[in-house]
Amino acid sequence: MTAPYTPGPWEVYTQGIVRMKGSVTHVAEASLYLPSRYEGHMIDAGERAANARLIASAPALLEAAKEAEVWFKNFGYNAFGITMS
Repeated sequence: MTAPYTPGPWEVYTQGIVRMKGSVTHVAEASLYLPSRYEGHMIDAGERAANARLIASAPALLEAAKEAEVWFKNFGYNAFGITMS
């Protein structure tokens, strides 16, 4: 079963906002705040920008994983890197 997702490519727009490339449709936002167990700790602008770039690369990473899966299957490996006899 495949879960639906917003197709790529995605881009970092501004202030940590990730959107569909060339569109106004927002996909995600890299937060300024850490989870509640780190009460009051804000993420700096550099880390927020890095997080947004990582989120924006998700469609390309998904395609690379799909290509790797095909490659491994063609050479007789399963998803865990174990040779299939």
